[in-house]
Amino acid sequence: MAIQVRNSDELKRLSEALALELVDANIAFRMHEQLIAAYEGDYGNAMREAWTFWSLTIQGHLDSAVFRLCRIYDQDDKNLGLRGLLDTIRSNQHLFSQEQFAARMQSRPQPELLIANYEPLDQAQIDIDMKYATRATNPVVDRLIAVRHNYYSHRNARDVVAERAVAETYPYQRHEVGDLLDGGLSIVNRYNMLLDLNTWSRNIVGGDDYHYVLRAAQERLDRLIAERAF
Repeated sequence: MAIQVRNSDELKRLSEALALELVDANIAFRMHEQLIAAYEGDYGNAMREAWTFWSLTIQGHLDSAVFRLCRIYDQDDKNLGLRGLLDTIRSNQHLFSQEQFAARMQSRPQPELLIANYEPLDQAQIDIDMKYATRATNPVVDRLIAVRHNYYSHRNARDVVAERAVAETYPYQRHEVGDLLDGGLSIVNRYNMLLDLNTWSRNIVGGDDYHYVLRAAQERLDRLIAERAF
């Protein structure tokens, strides 16, 4: 059952809310990967000096991304996830008509140029995107939902009693998180463009600020090593 919307403004709110979930998840996952790269690269020694902090930080960013992914790929169409948004779009295709698009562009500068870029909704693409977001037709989503049901949203008591490790019982690779984040943002941006000529970036201003912290930690470690050498 599609989420009920009365007009394109309400559909846009749903799309923007889901896009922000994806942006936040992408930022968290990118920070997770960047900190791992820093540890494996030039800053391993400095990070090991405060490994409790850095290990919790690295894991926290991954958990933040996966928790959001669990909402984004919720399989209940009544909830705001990719499936819910796609089902709502499929049930409200009139909101993507050329007439409605033209009306939405009237408040923009040079609306005639924007209207000339109108593209119709593609039913076949909706079906492709729905299959991507569905656990029955995407094994990566299936593995995510299995982890969600047995660890992130609910802890499987039988697994605990049997001493079954989560990573072994519900194998899920780190790169799959990135793949689902990329795929999800691409889907949402596709329909944002058709609805409002708008897309969302996965970047954030200050996303590399952690370099200042790591450089400062490395410089302090280098000074301590130099002092002990005398």
